[in-house]
Amino acid sequence: MITIDSRSNRLVHRVMWELLEGPIPAGLTLDHLCHNADPQCAGGKSCVHRRCANLAHLEVVTTGENSLRGRALAAVNAAKTHCDSGHPYDEANTYYRPHGGRSCRACRREYQRKGARPVGEVPHGRAGYNNGCRCEVCSTAQSLHGALPYARRNLAAGKPLTALQAEALAEAARP
Repeated sequence: MITIDSRSNRLVHRVMWELLEGPIPAGLTLDHLCHNADPQCAGGKSCVHRRCANLAHLEVVTTGENSLRGRALAAVNAAKTHCDSGHPYDEANTYYRPHGGRSCRACRREYQRKGARPVGEVPHGRAGYNNGCRCEVCSTAQSLHGALPYARRNLAAGKPLTALQAEALAEAARP
């Protein structure tokens, strides 16, 4: 980092790029190619490549492209060609979740075949799920289960517990 006009700290590689190549387009960032080529670099704040200002080592890319070139979990998962069971991530066997991510269709079918609950189904009486059931067992279980995390949080923070939170803690402590 360097200070310019005693007002702002700027990253050296960005300043060098802007001085010699021009402004970095909106929505794009600089990727350190030297970091991508070094398998020994652990990344993070100790990464020596963060201090590199050699323009030959920099490339303007989208933030997403920069992330996928790295070694973070998203990049590792995106690079996988097969699931943990060995099924290929191809067009026919890959389910893309609505909010991002993917899963193996063959593994999902096997999971459901073994008697696990179907995707999206909420079992009757399962504590903590708002499944629309109004019976006494479900509503009490849901209330107690819903109160449990708040009870633990209040207990850890030294805050007073409500009667429902105290009951939830007592219920959770029972064998």
